Amino acid sequence: KKEKSDIFVLVDGETRFKKLGFDQKGIEQNINIPLKESDCFLTLIVTDGGDSIAIDWVGFIKPVLVLK
Repeated sequence: KKEKSDIFVLVDGETRFKKLGFDQKGIEQNINIPLKESDCFLTLIVTDGGDSIAIDWVGFIKPVLVLK
């Protein structure tokens, strides 16, 4: 049985990315979110995917903000 997690990226309290039922281990995924000049707060959230809290691990590896 694969354990599941839900992933959310919020900018200023607004959900800009979400992936529900994430269950892939060892998979790298790039998340690109365009930012507006007025954006201030970045929040990375991982929650239980609805099956249990056991082994629900997600790592945000080297998060980078690119300013142009």
